[in-house]
Amino acid sequence: MKKLIIVLLPFFLFSFIRAEESIFEIKNNEVFLDNSGDILELRNKSKKIAFKNAFTILTEKILSSEDNKKIYGKIGADLESLVADFKFQKEKISDINYFAIIDVNFDSKKVKSLLSNINLQANIFISETFLVIPIMKKFKTLYLWEKDNRWYDFLKNEYEEQALLKLYFPAKNHKNKLLISANKLLVNNFEEIDRFLKEHKKRKALIAFVDESYNYEKKIFETEIKSYIYQNNQFDNVNILSDKVLKKESKKSQLDLLAKVYIKDLQLWWKNKIDSSKNNSENNDINFLIFEMENTKRSIELESLLLKILGEKNMILDEFSKNRIVYSINTNYSIDQINLALEANNVRLEKILSKQDFYNVIDEK
Repeated sequence: MKKLIIVLLPFFLFSFIRAEESIFEIKNNEVFLDNSGDILELRNKSKKIAFKNAFTILTEKILSSEDNKKIYGKIGADLESLVADFKFQKEKISDINYFAIIDVNFDSKKVKSLLSNINLQANIFISETFLVIPIMKKFKTLYLWEKDNRWYDFLKNEYEEQALLKLYFPAKNHKNKLLISANKLLVNNFEEIDRFLKEHKKRKALIAFVDESYNYEKKIFETEIKSYIYQNNQFDNVNILSDKVLKKESKKSQLDLLAKVYIKDLQLWWKNKIDSSKNNSENNDINFLIFEMENTKRSIELESLLLKILGEKNMILDEFSKNRIVYSINTNYSIDQINLALEANNVRLEKILSKQDFYNVIDEK
């Protein structure tokens, strides 16, 4: 367990960390049952099934793959105590079957406490918002902000606001057509991409390019997908769909299915990024994190930010003075993981070269 000492620095101008609560809301849990004739029994049974399914989805989202394997067998059958509230969105009853769609909202504090008690750590690192640029090439024609871009529609429909990886889809409109085109993106026109990001107040873009053509000789559809992350005048290739998942040849168009798998794998890419930040991080032996500041409001903002990242039990006030606050912190997070969590707020930790094991908090906004 690493011990950090946090001391507060003079340049914080950022908004509060975005709310985590939506991460614990798992919507649209579908339940199918045989109709026993007792509606109360059916509702109670469907509720328990929805809780179990929703909790599985939640743990897959907030735990590392390794920790997620450990959790089963350690959680009791009664999950209702972890649920803050739930709602039946839809019910359909026939003579034979019962069907329900249930939204489940878990109590974040109770879930975190439960995981902590069994020595598991929730990685609730919400990403900076990526601006999505979905380019579709179909029968040699490029589509981006046009109404006929079905790739855009399928991706947007599959995206859930409650995800850890935050995405933003610019509207299909004439203004965006004038600002940037698919052709300009494909030739890496940095100036226009930067202008487009600035217009939408974003720093990063995800370019999702799909090329679907029809082979008349084989009588099949042929599909190719490429993904890039753009930031700071640089494109980084991202392998979202593996060759095992992507069927490059099919008898019919598979854009809708590919969009479903693509969004799911995109979230997995972000989760793996969180996990790898811990595994690949150098052994920095962080002992001190230093912030000093004169603005009380900024100090409160910082405390709120750290509390959300590290947890209330892991952040203990150690020293307090007019322009200096020191917290004693216990964490298993690596420096890279903490920086990943801070990134959405334009803040990062930077090592002080003149002092061993000391880090400053830098505001980049």
